[in-house]
Amino acid sequence: MPYARTTTGPHVAAELIGLYRRQLEACRLSPGESCLIITDTAYDPTPSAACLGAALALDANPAVLTLPYTTPFQGEALAATLAKADLIIGFTTHRLHYDPYLRAALDGGTRALLA
Repeated sequence: MPYARTTTGPHVAAELIGLYRRQLEACRLSPGESCLIITDTAYDPTPSAACLGAALALDANPAVLTLPYTTPFQGEALAATLAKADLIIGFTTHRLHYDPYLRAALDGGTRALLA
C-alpha cells in the first residue's frame, strides 16, 4: 500500500493531461498546428506522454521525438523539423536552449517551451 502519491508509472500521464492542456493553451497551440515534443531515453516519459495527450485533446498535430541520451543533440540533422513546427516542447536532458538550429526556428516564428 503506498504511503505517498507517486508521479511515475504507466497510468499517471492520464492525470496530467489537464495540466499540460493548460500549458499548451498558454502557448496558444491551436487546432491543426504542429507540436513537436522532444524527449530522450534518460528523461521520465510521463511528461511527454501527458503532453501528447493534451495536444491531441486540442486537435493539434503532435509528434514525439525521442533522442538517445548518449548522443549529443543533432540540431543540424533536425533543422527542418524544428523550423516546420509551430510549437516545440522540450522534456530532455539535452541543452536545446543553446542550439543554433533551435534559435533559427525561433527566429522563424516557431514557439518553444523548454524544461
